[in-house]
Amino acid sequence: MTLKDKDLFDICNKILIQLVIFLFTLVIFCQFLLLSRPLSIAISLIDKLEGERIEENIVYPAGDLALDINNLTLRLLNPYIFSLPKAKIYVNDELIADFTNLQQSLSVKVGDKVTIDNSSYSLNLIFKVTTTGNIKVSNHTVNVNKGQKITIDVEKPN
Repeated sequence: MTLKDKDLFDICNKILIQLVIFLFTLVIFCQFLLLSRPLSIAISLIDKLEGERIEENIVYPAGDLALDINNLTLRLLNPYIFSLPKAKIYVNDELIADFTNLQQSLSVKVGDKVTIDNSSYSLNLIFKVTTTGNIKVSNHTVNVNKGQKITIDVEKPN
């Protein structure tokens, strides 16, 4: 190996080592950027936009398509909220569920009173209400102000 070849080998070796150090530092820097809350939310929202939501007034429970079941489905419309475990759902003053999952389906009857309790949160919530079966509600979009409760009456269609 001549002196010129050895110098070229050393220069390539130094460039490779510097490149590895730079790339490792870049990976660490990107990981710290992901710790930033707004950036991580933006990245996760991109993943969620892959498909389209089904915006229909009819929701059929799996396996019971032929049955006449009265279901009321509540879905949170507020963006950037992923879980509300302290927001409770009551049917006839009996605790049924919470909004750990942002969409809840309830089996209800005509005359039932469905209450959404937002007393534990200091933010306004917007819910879309859909029904199946032989029931209806007066309002398909429900606004629950911060710290309040709202009651939805299940009615018989005309």
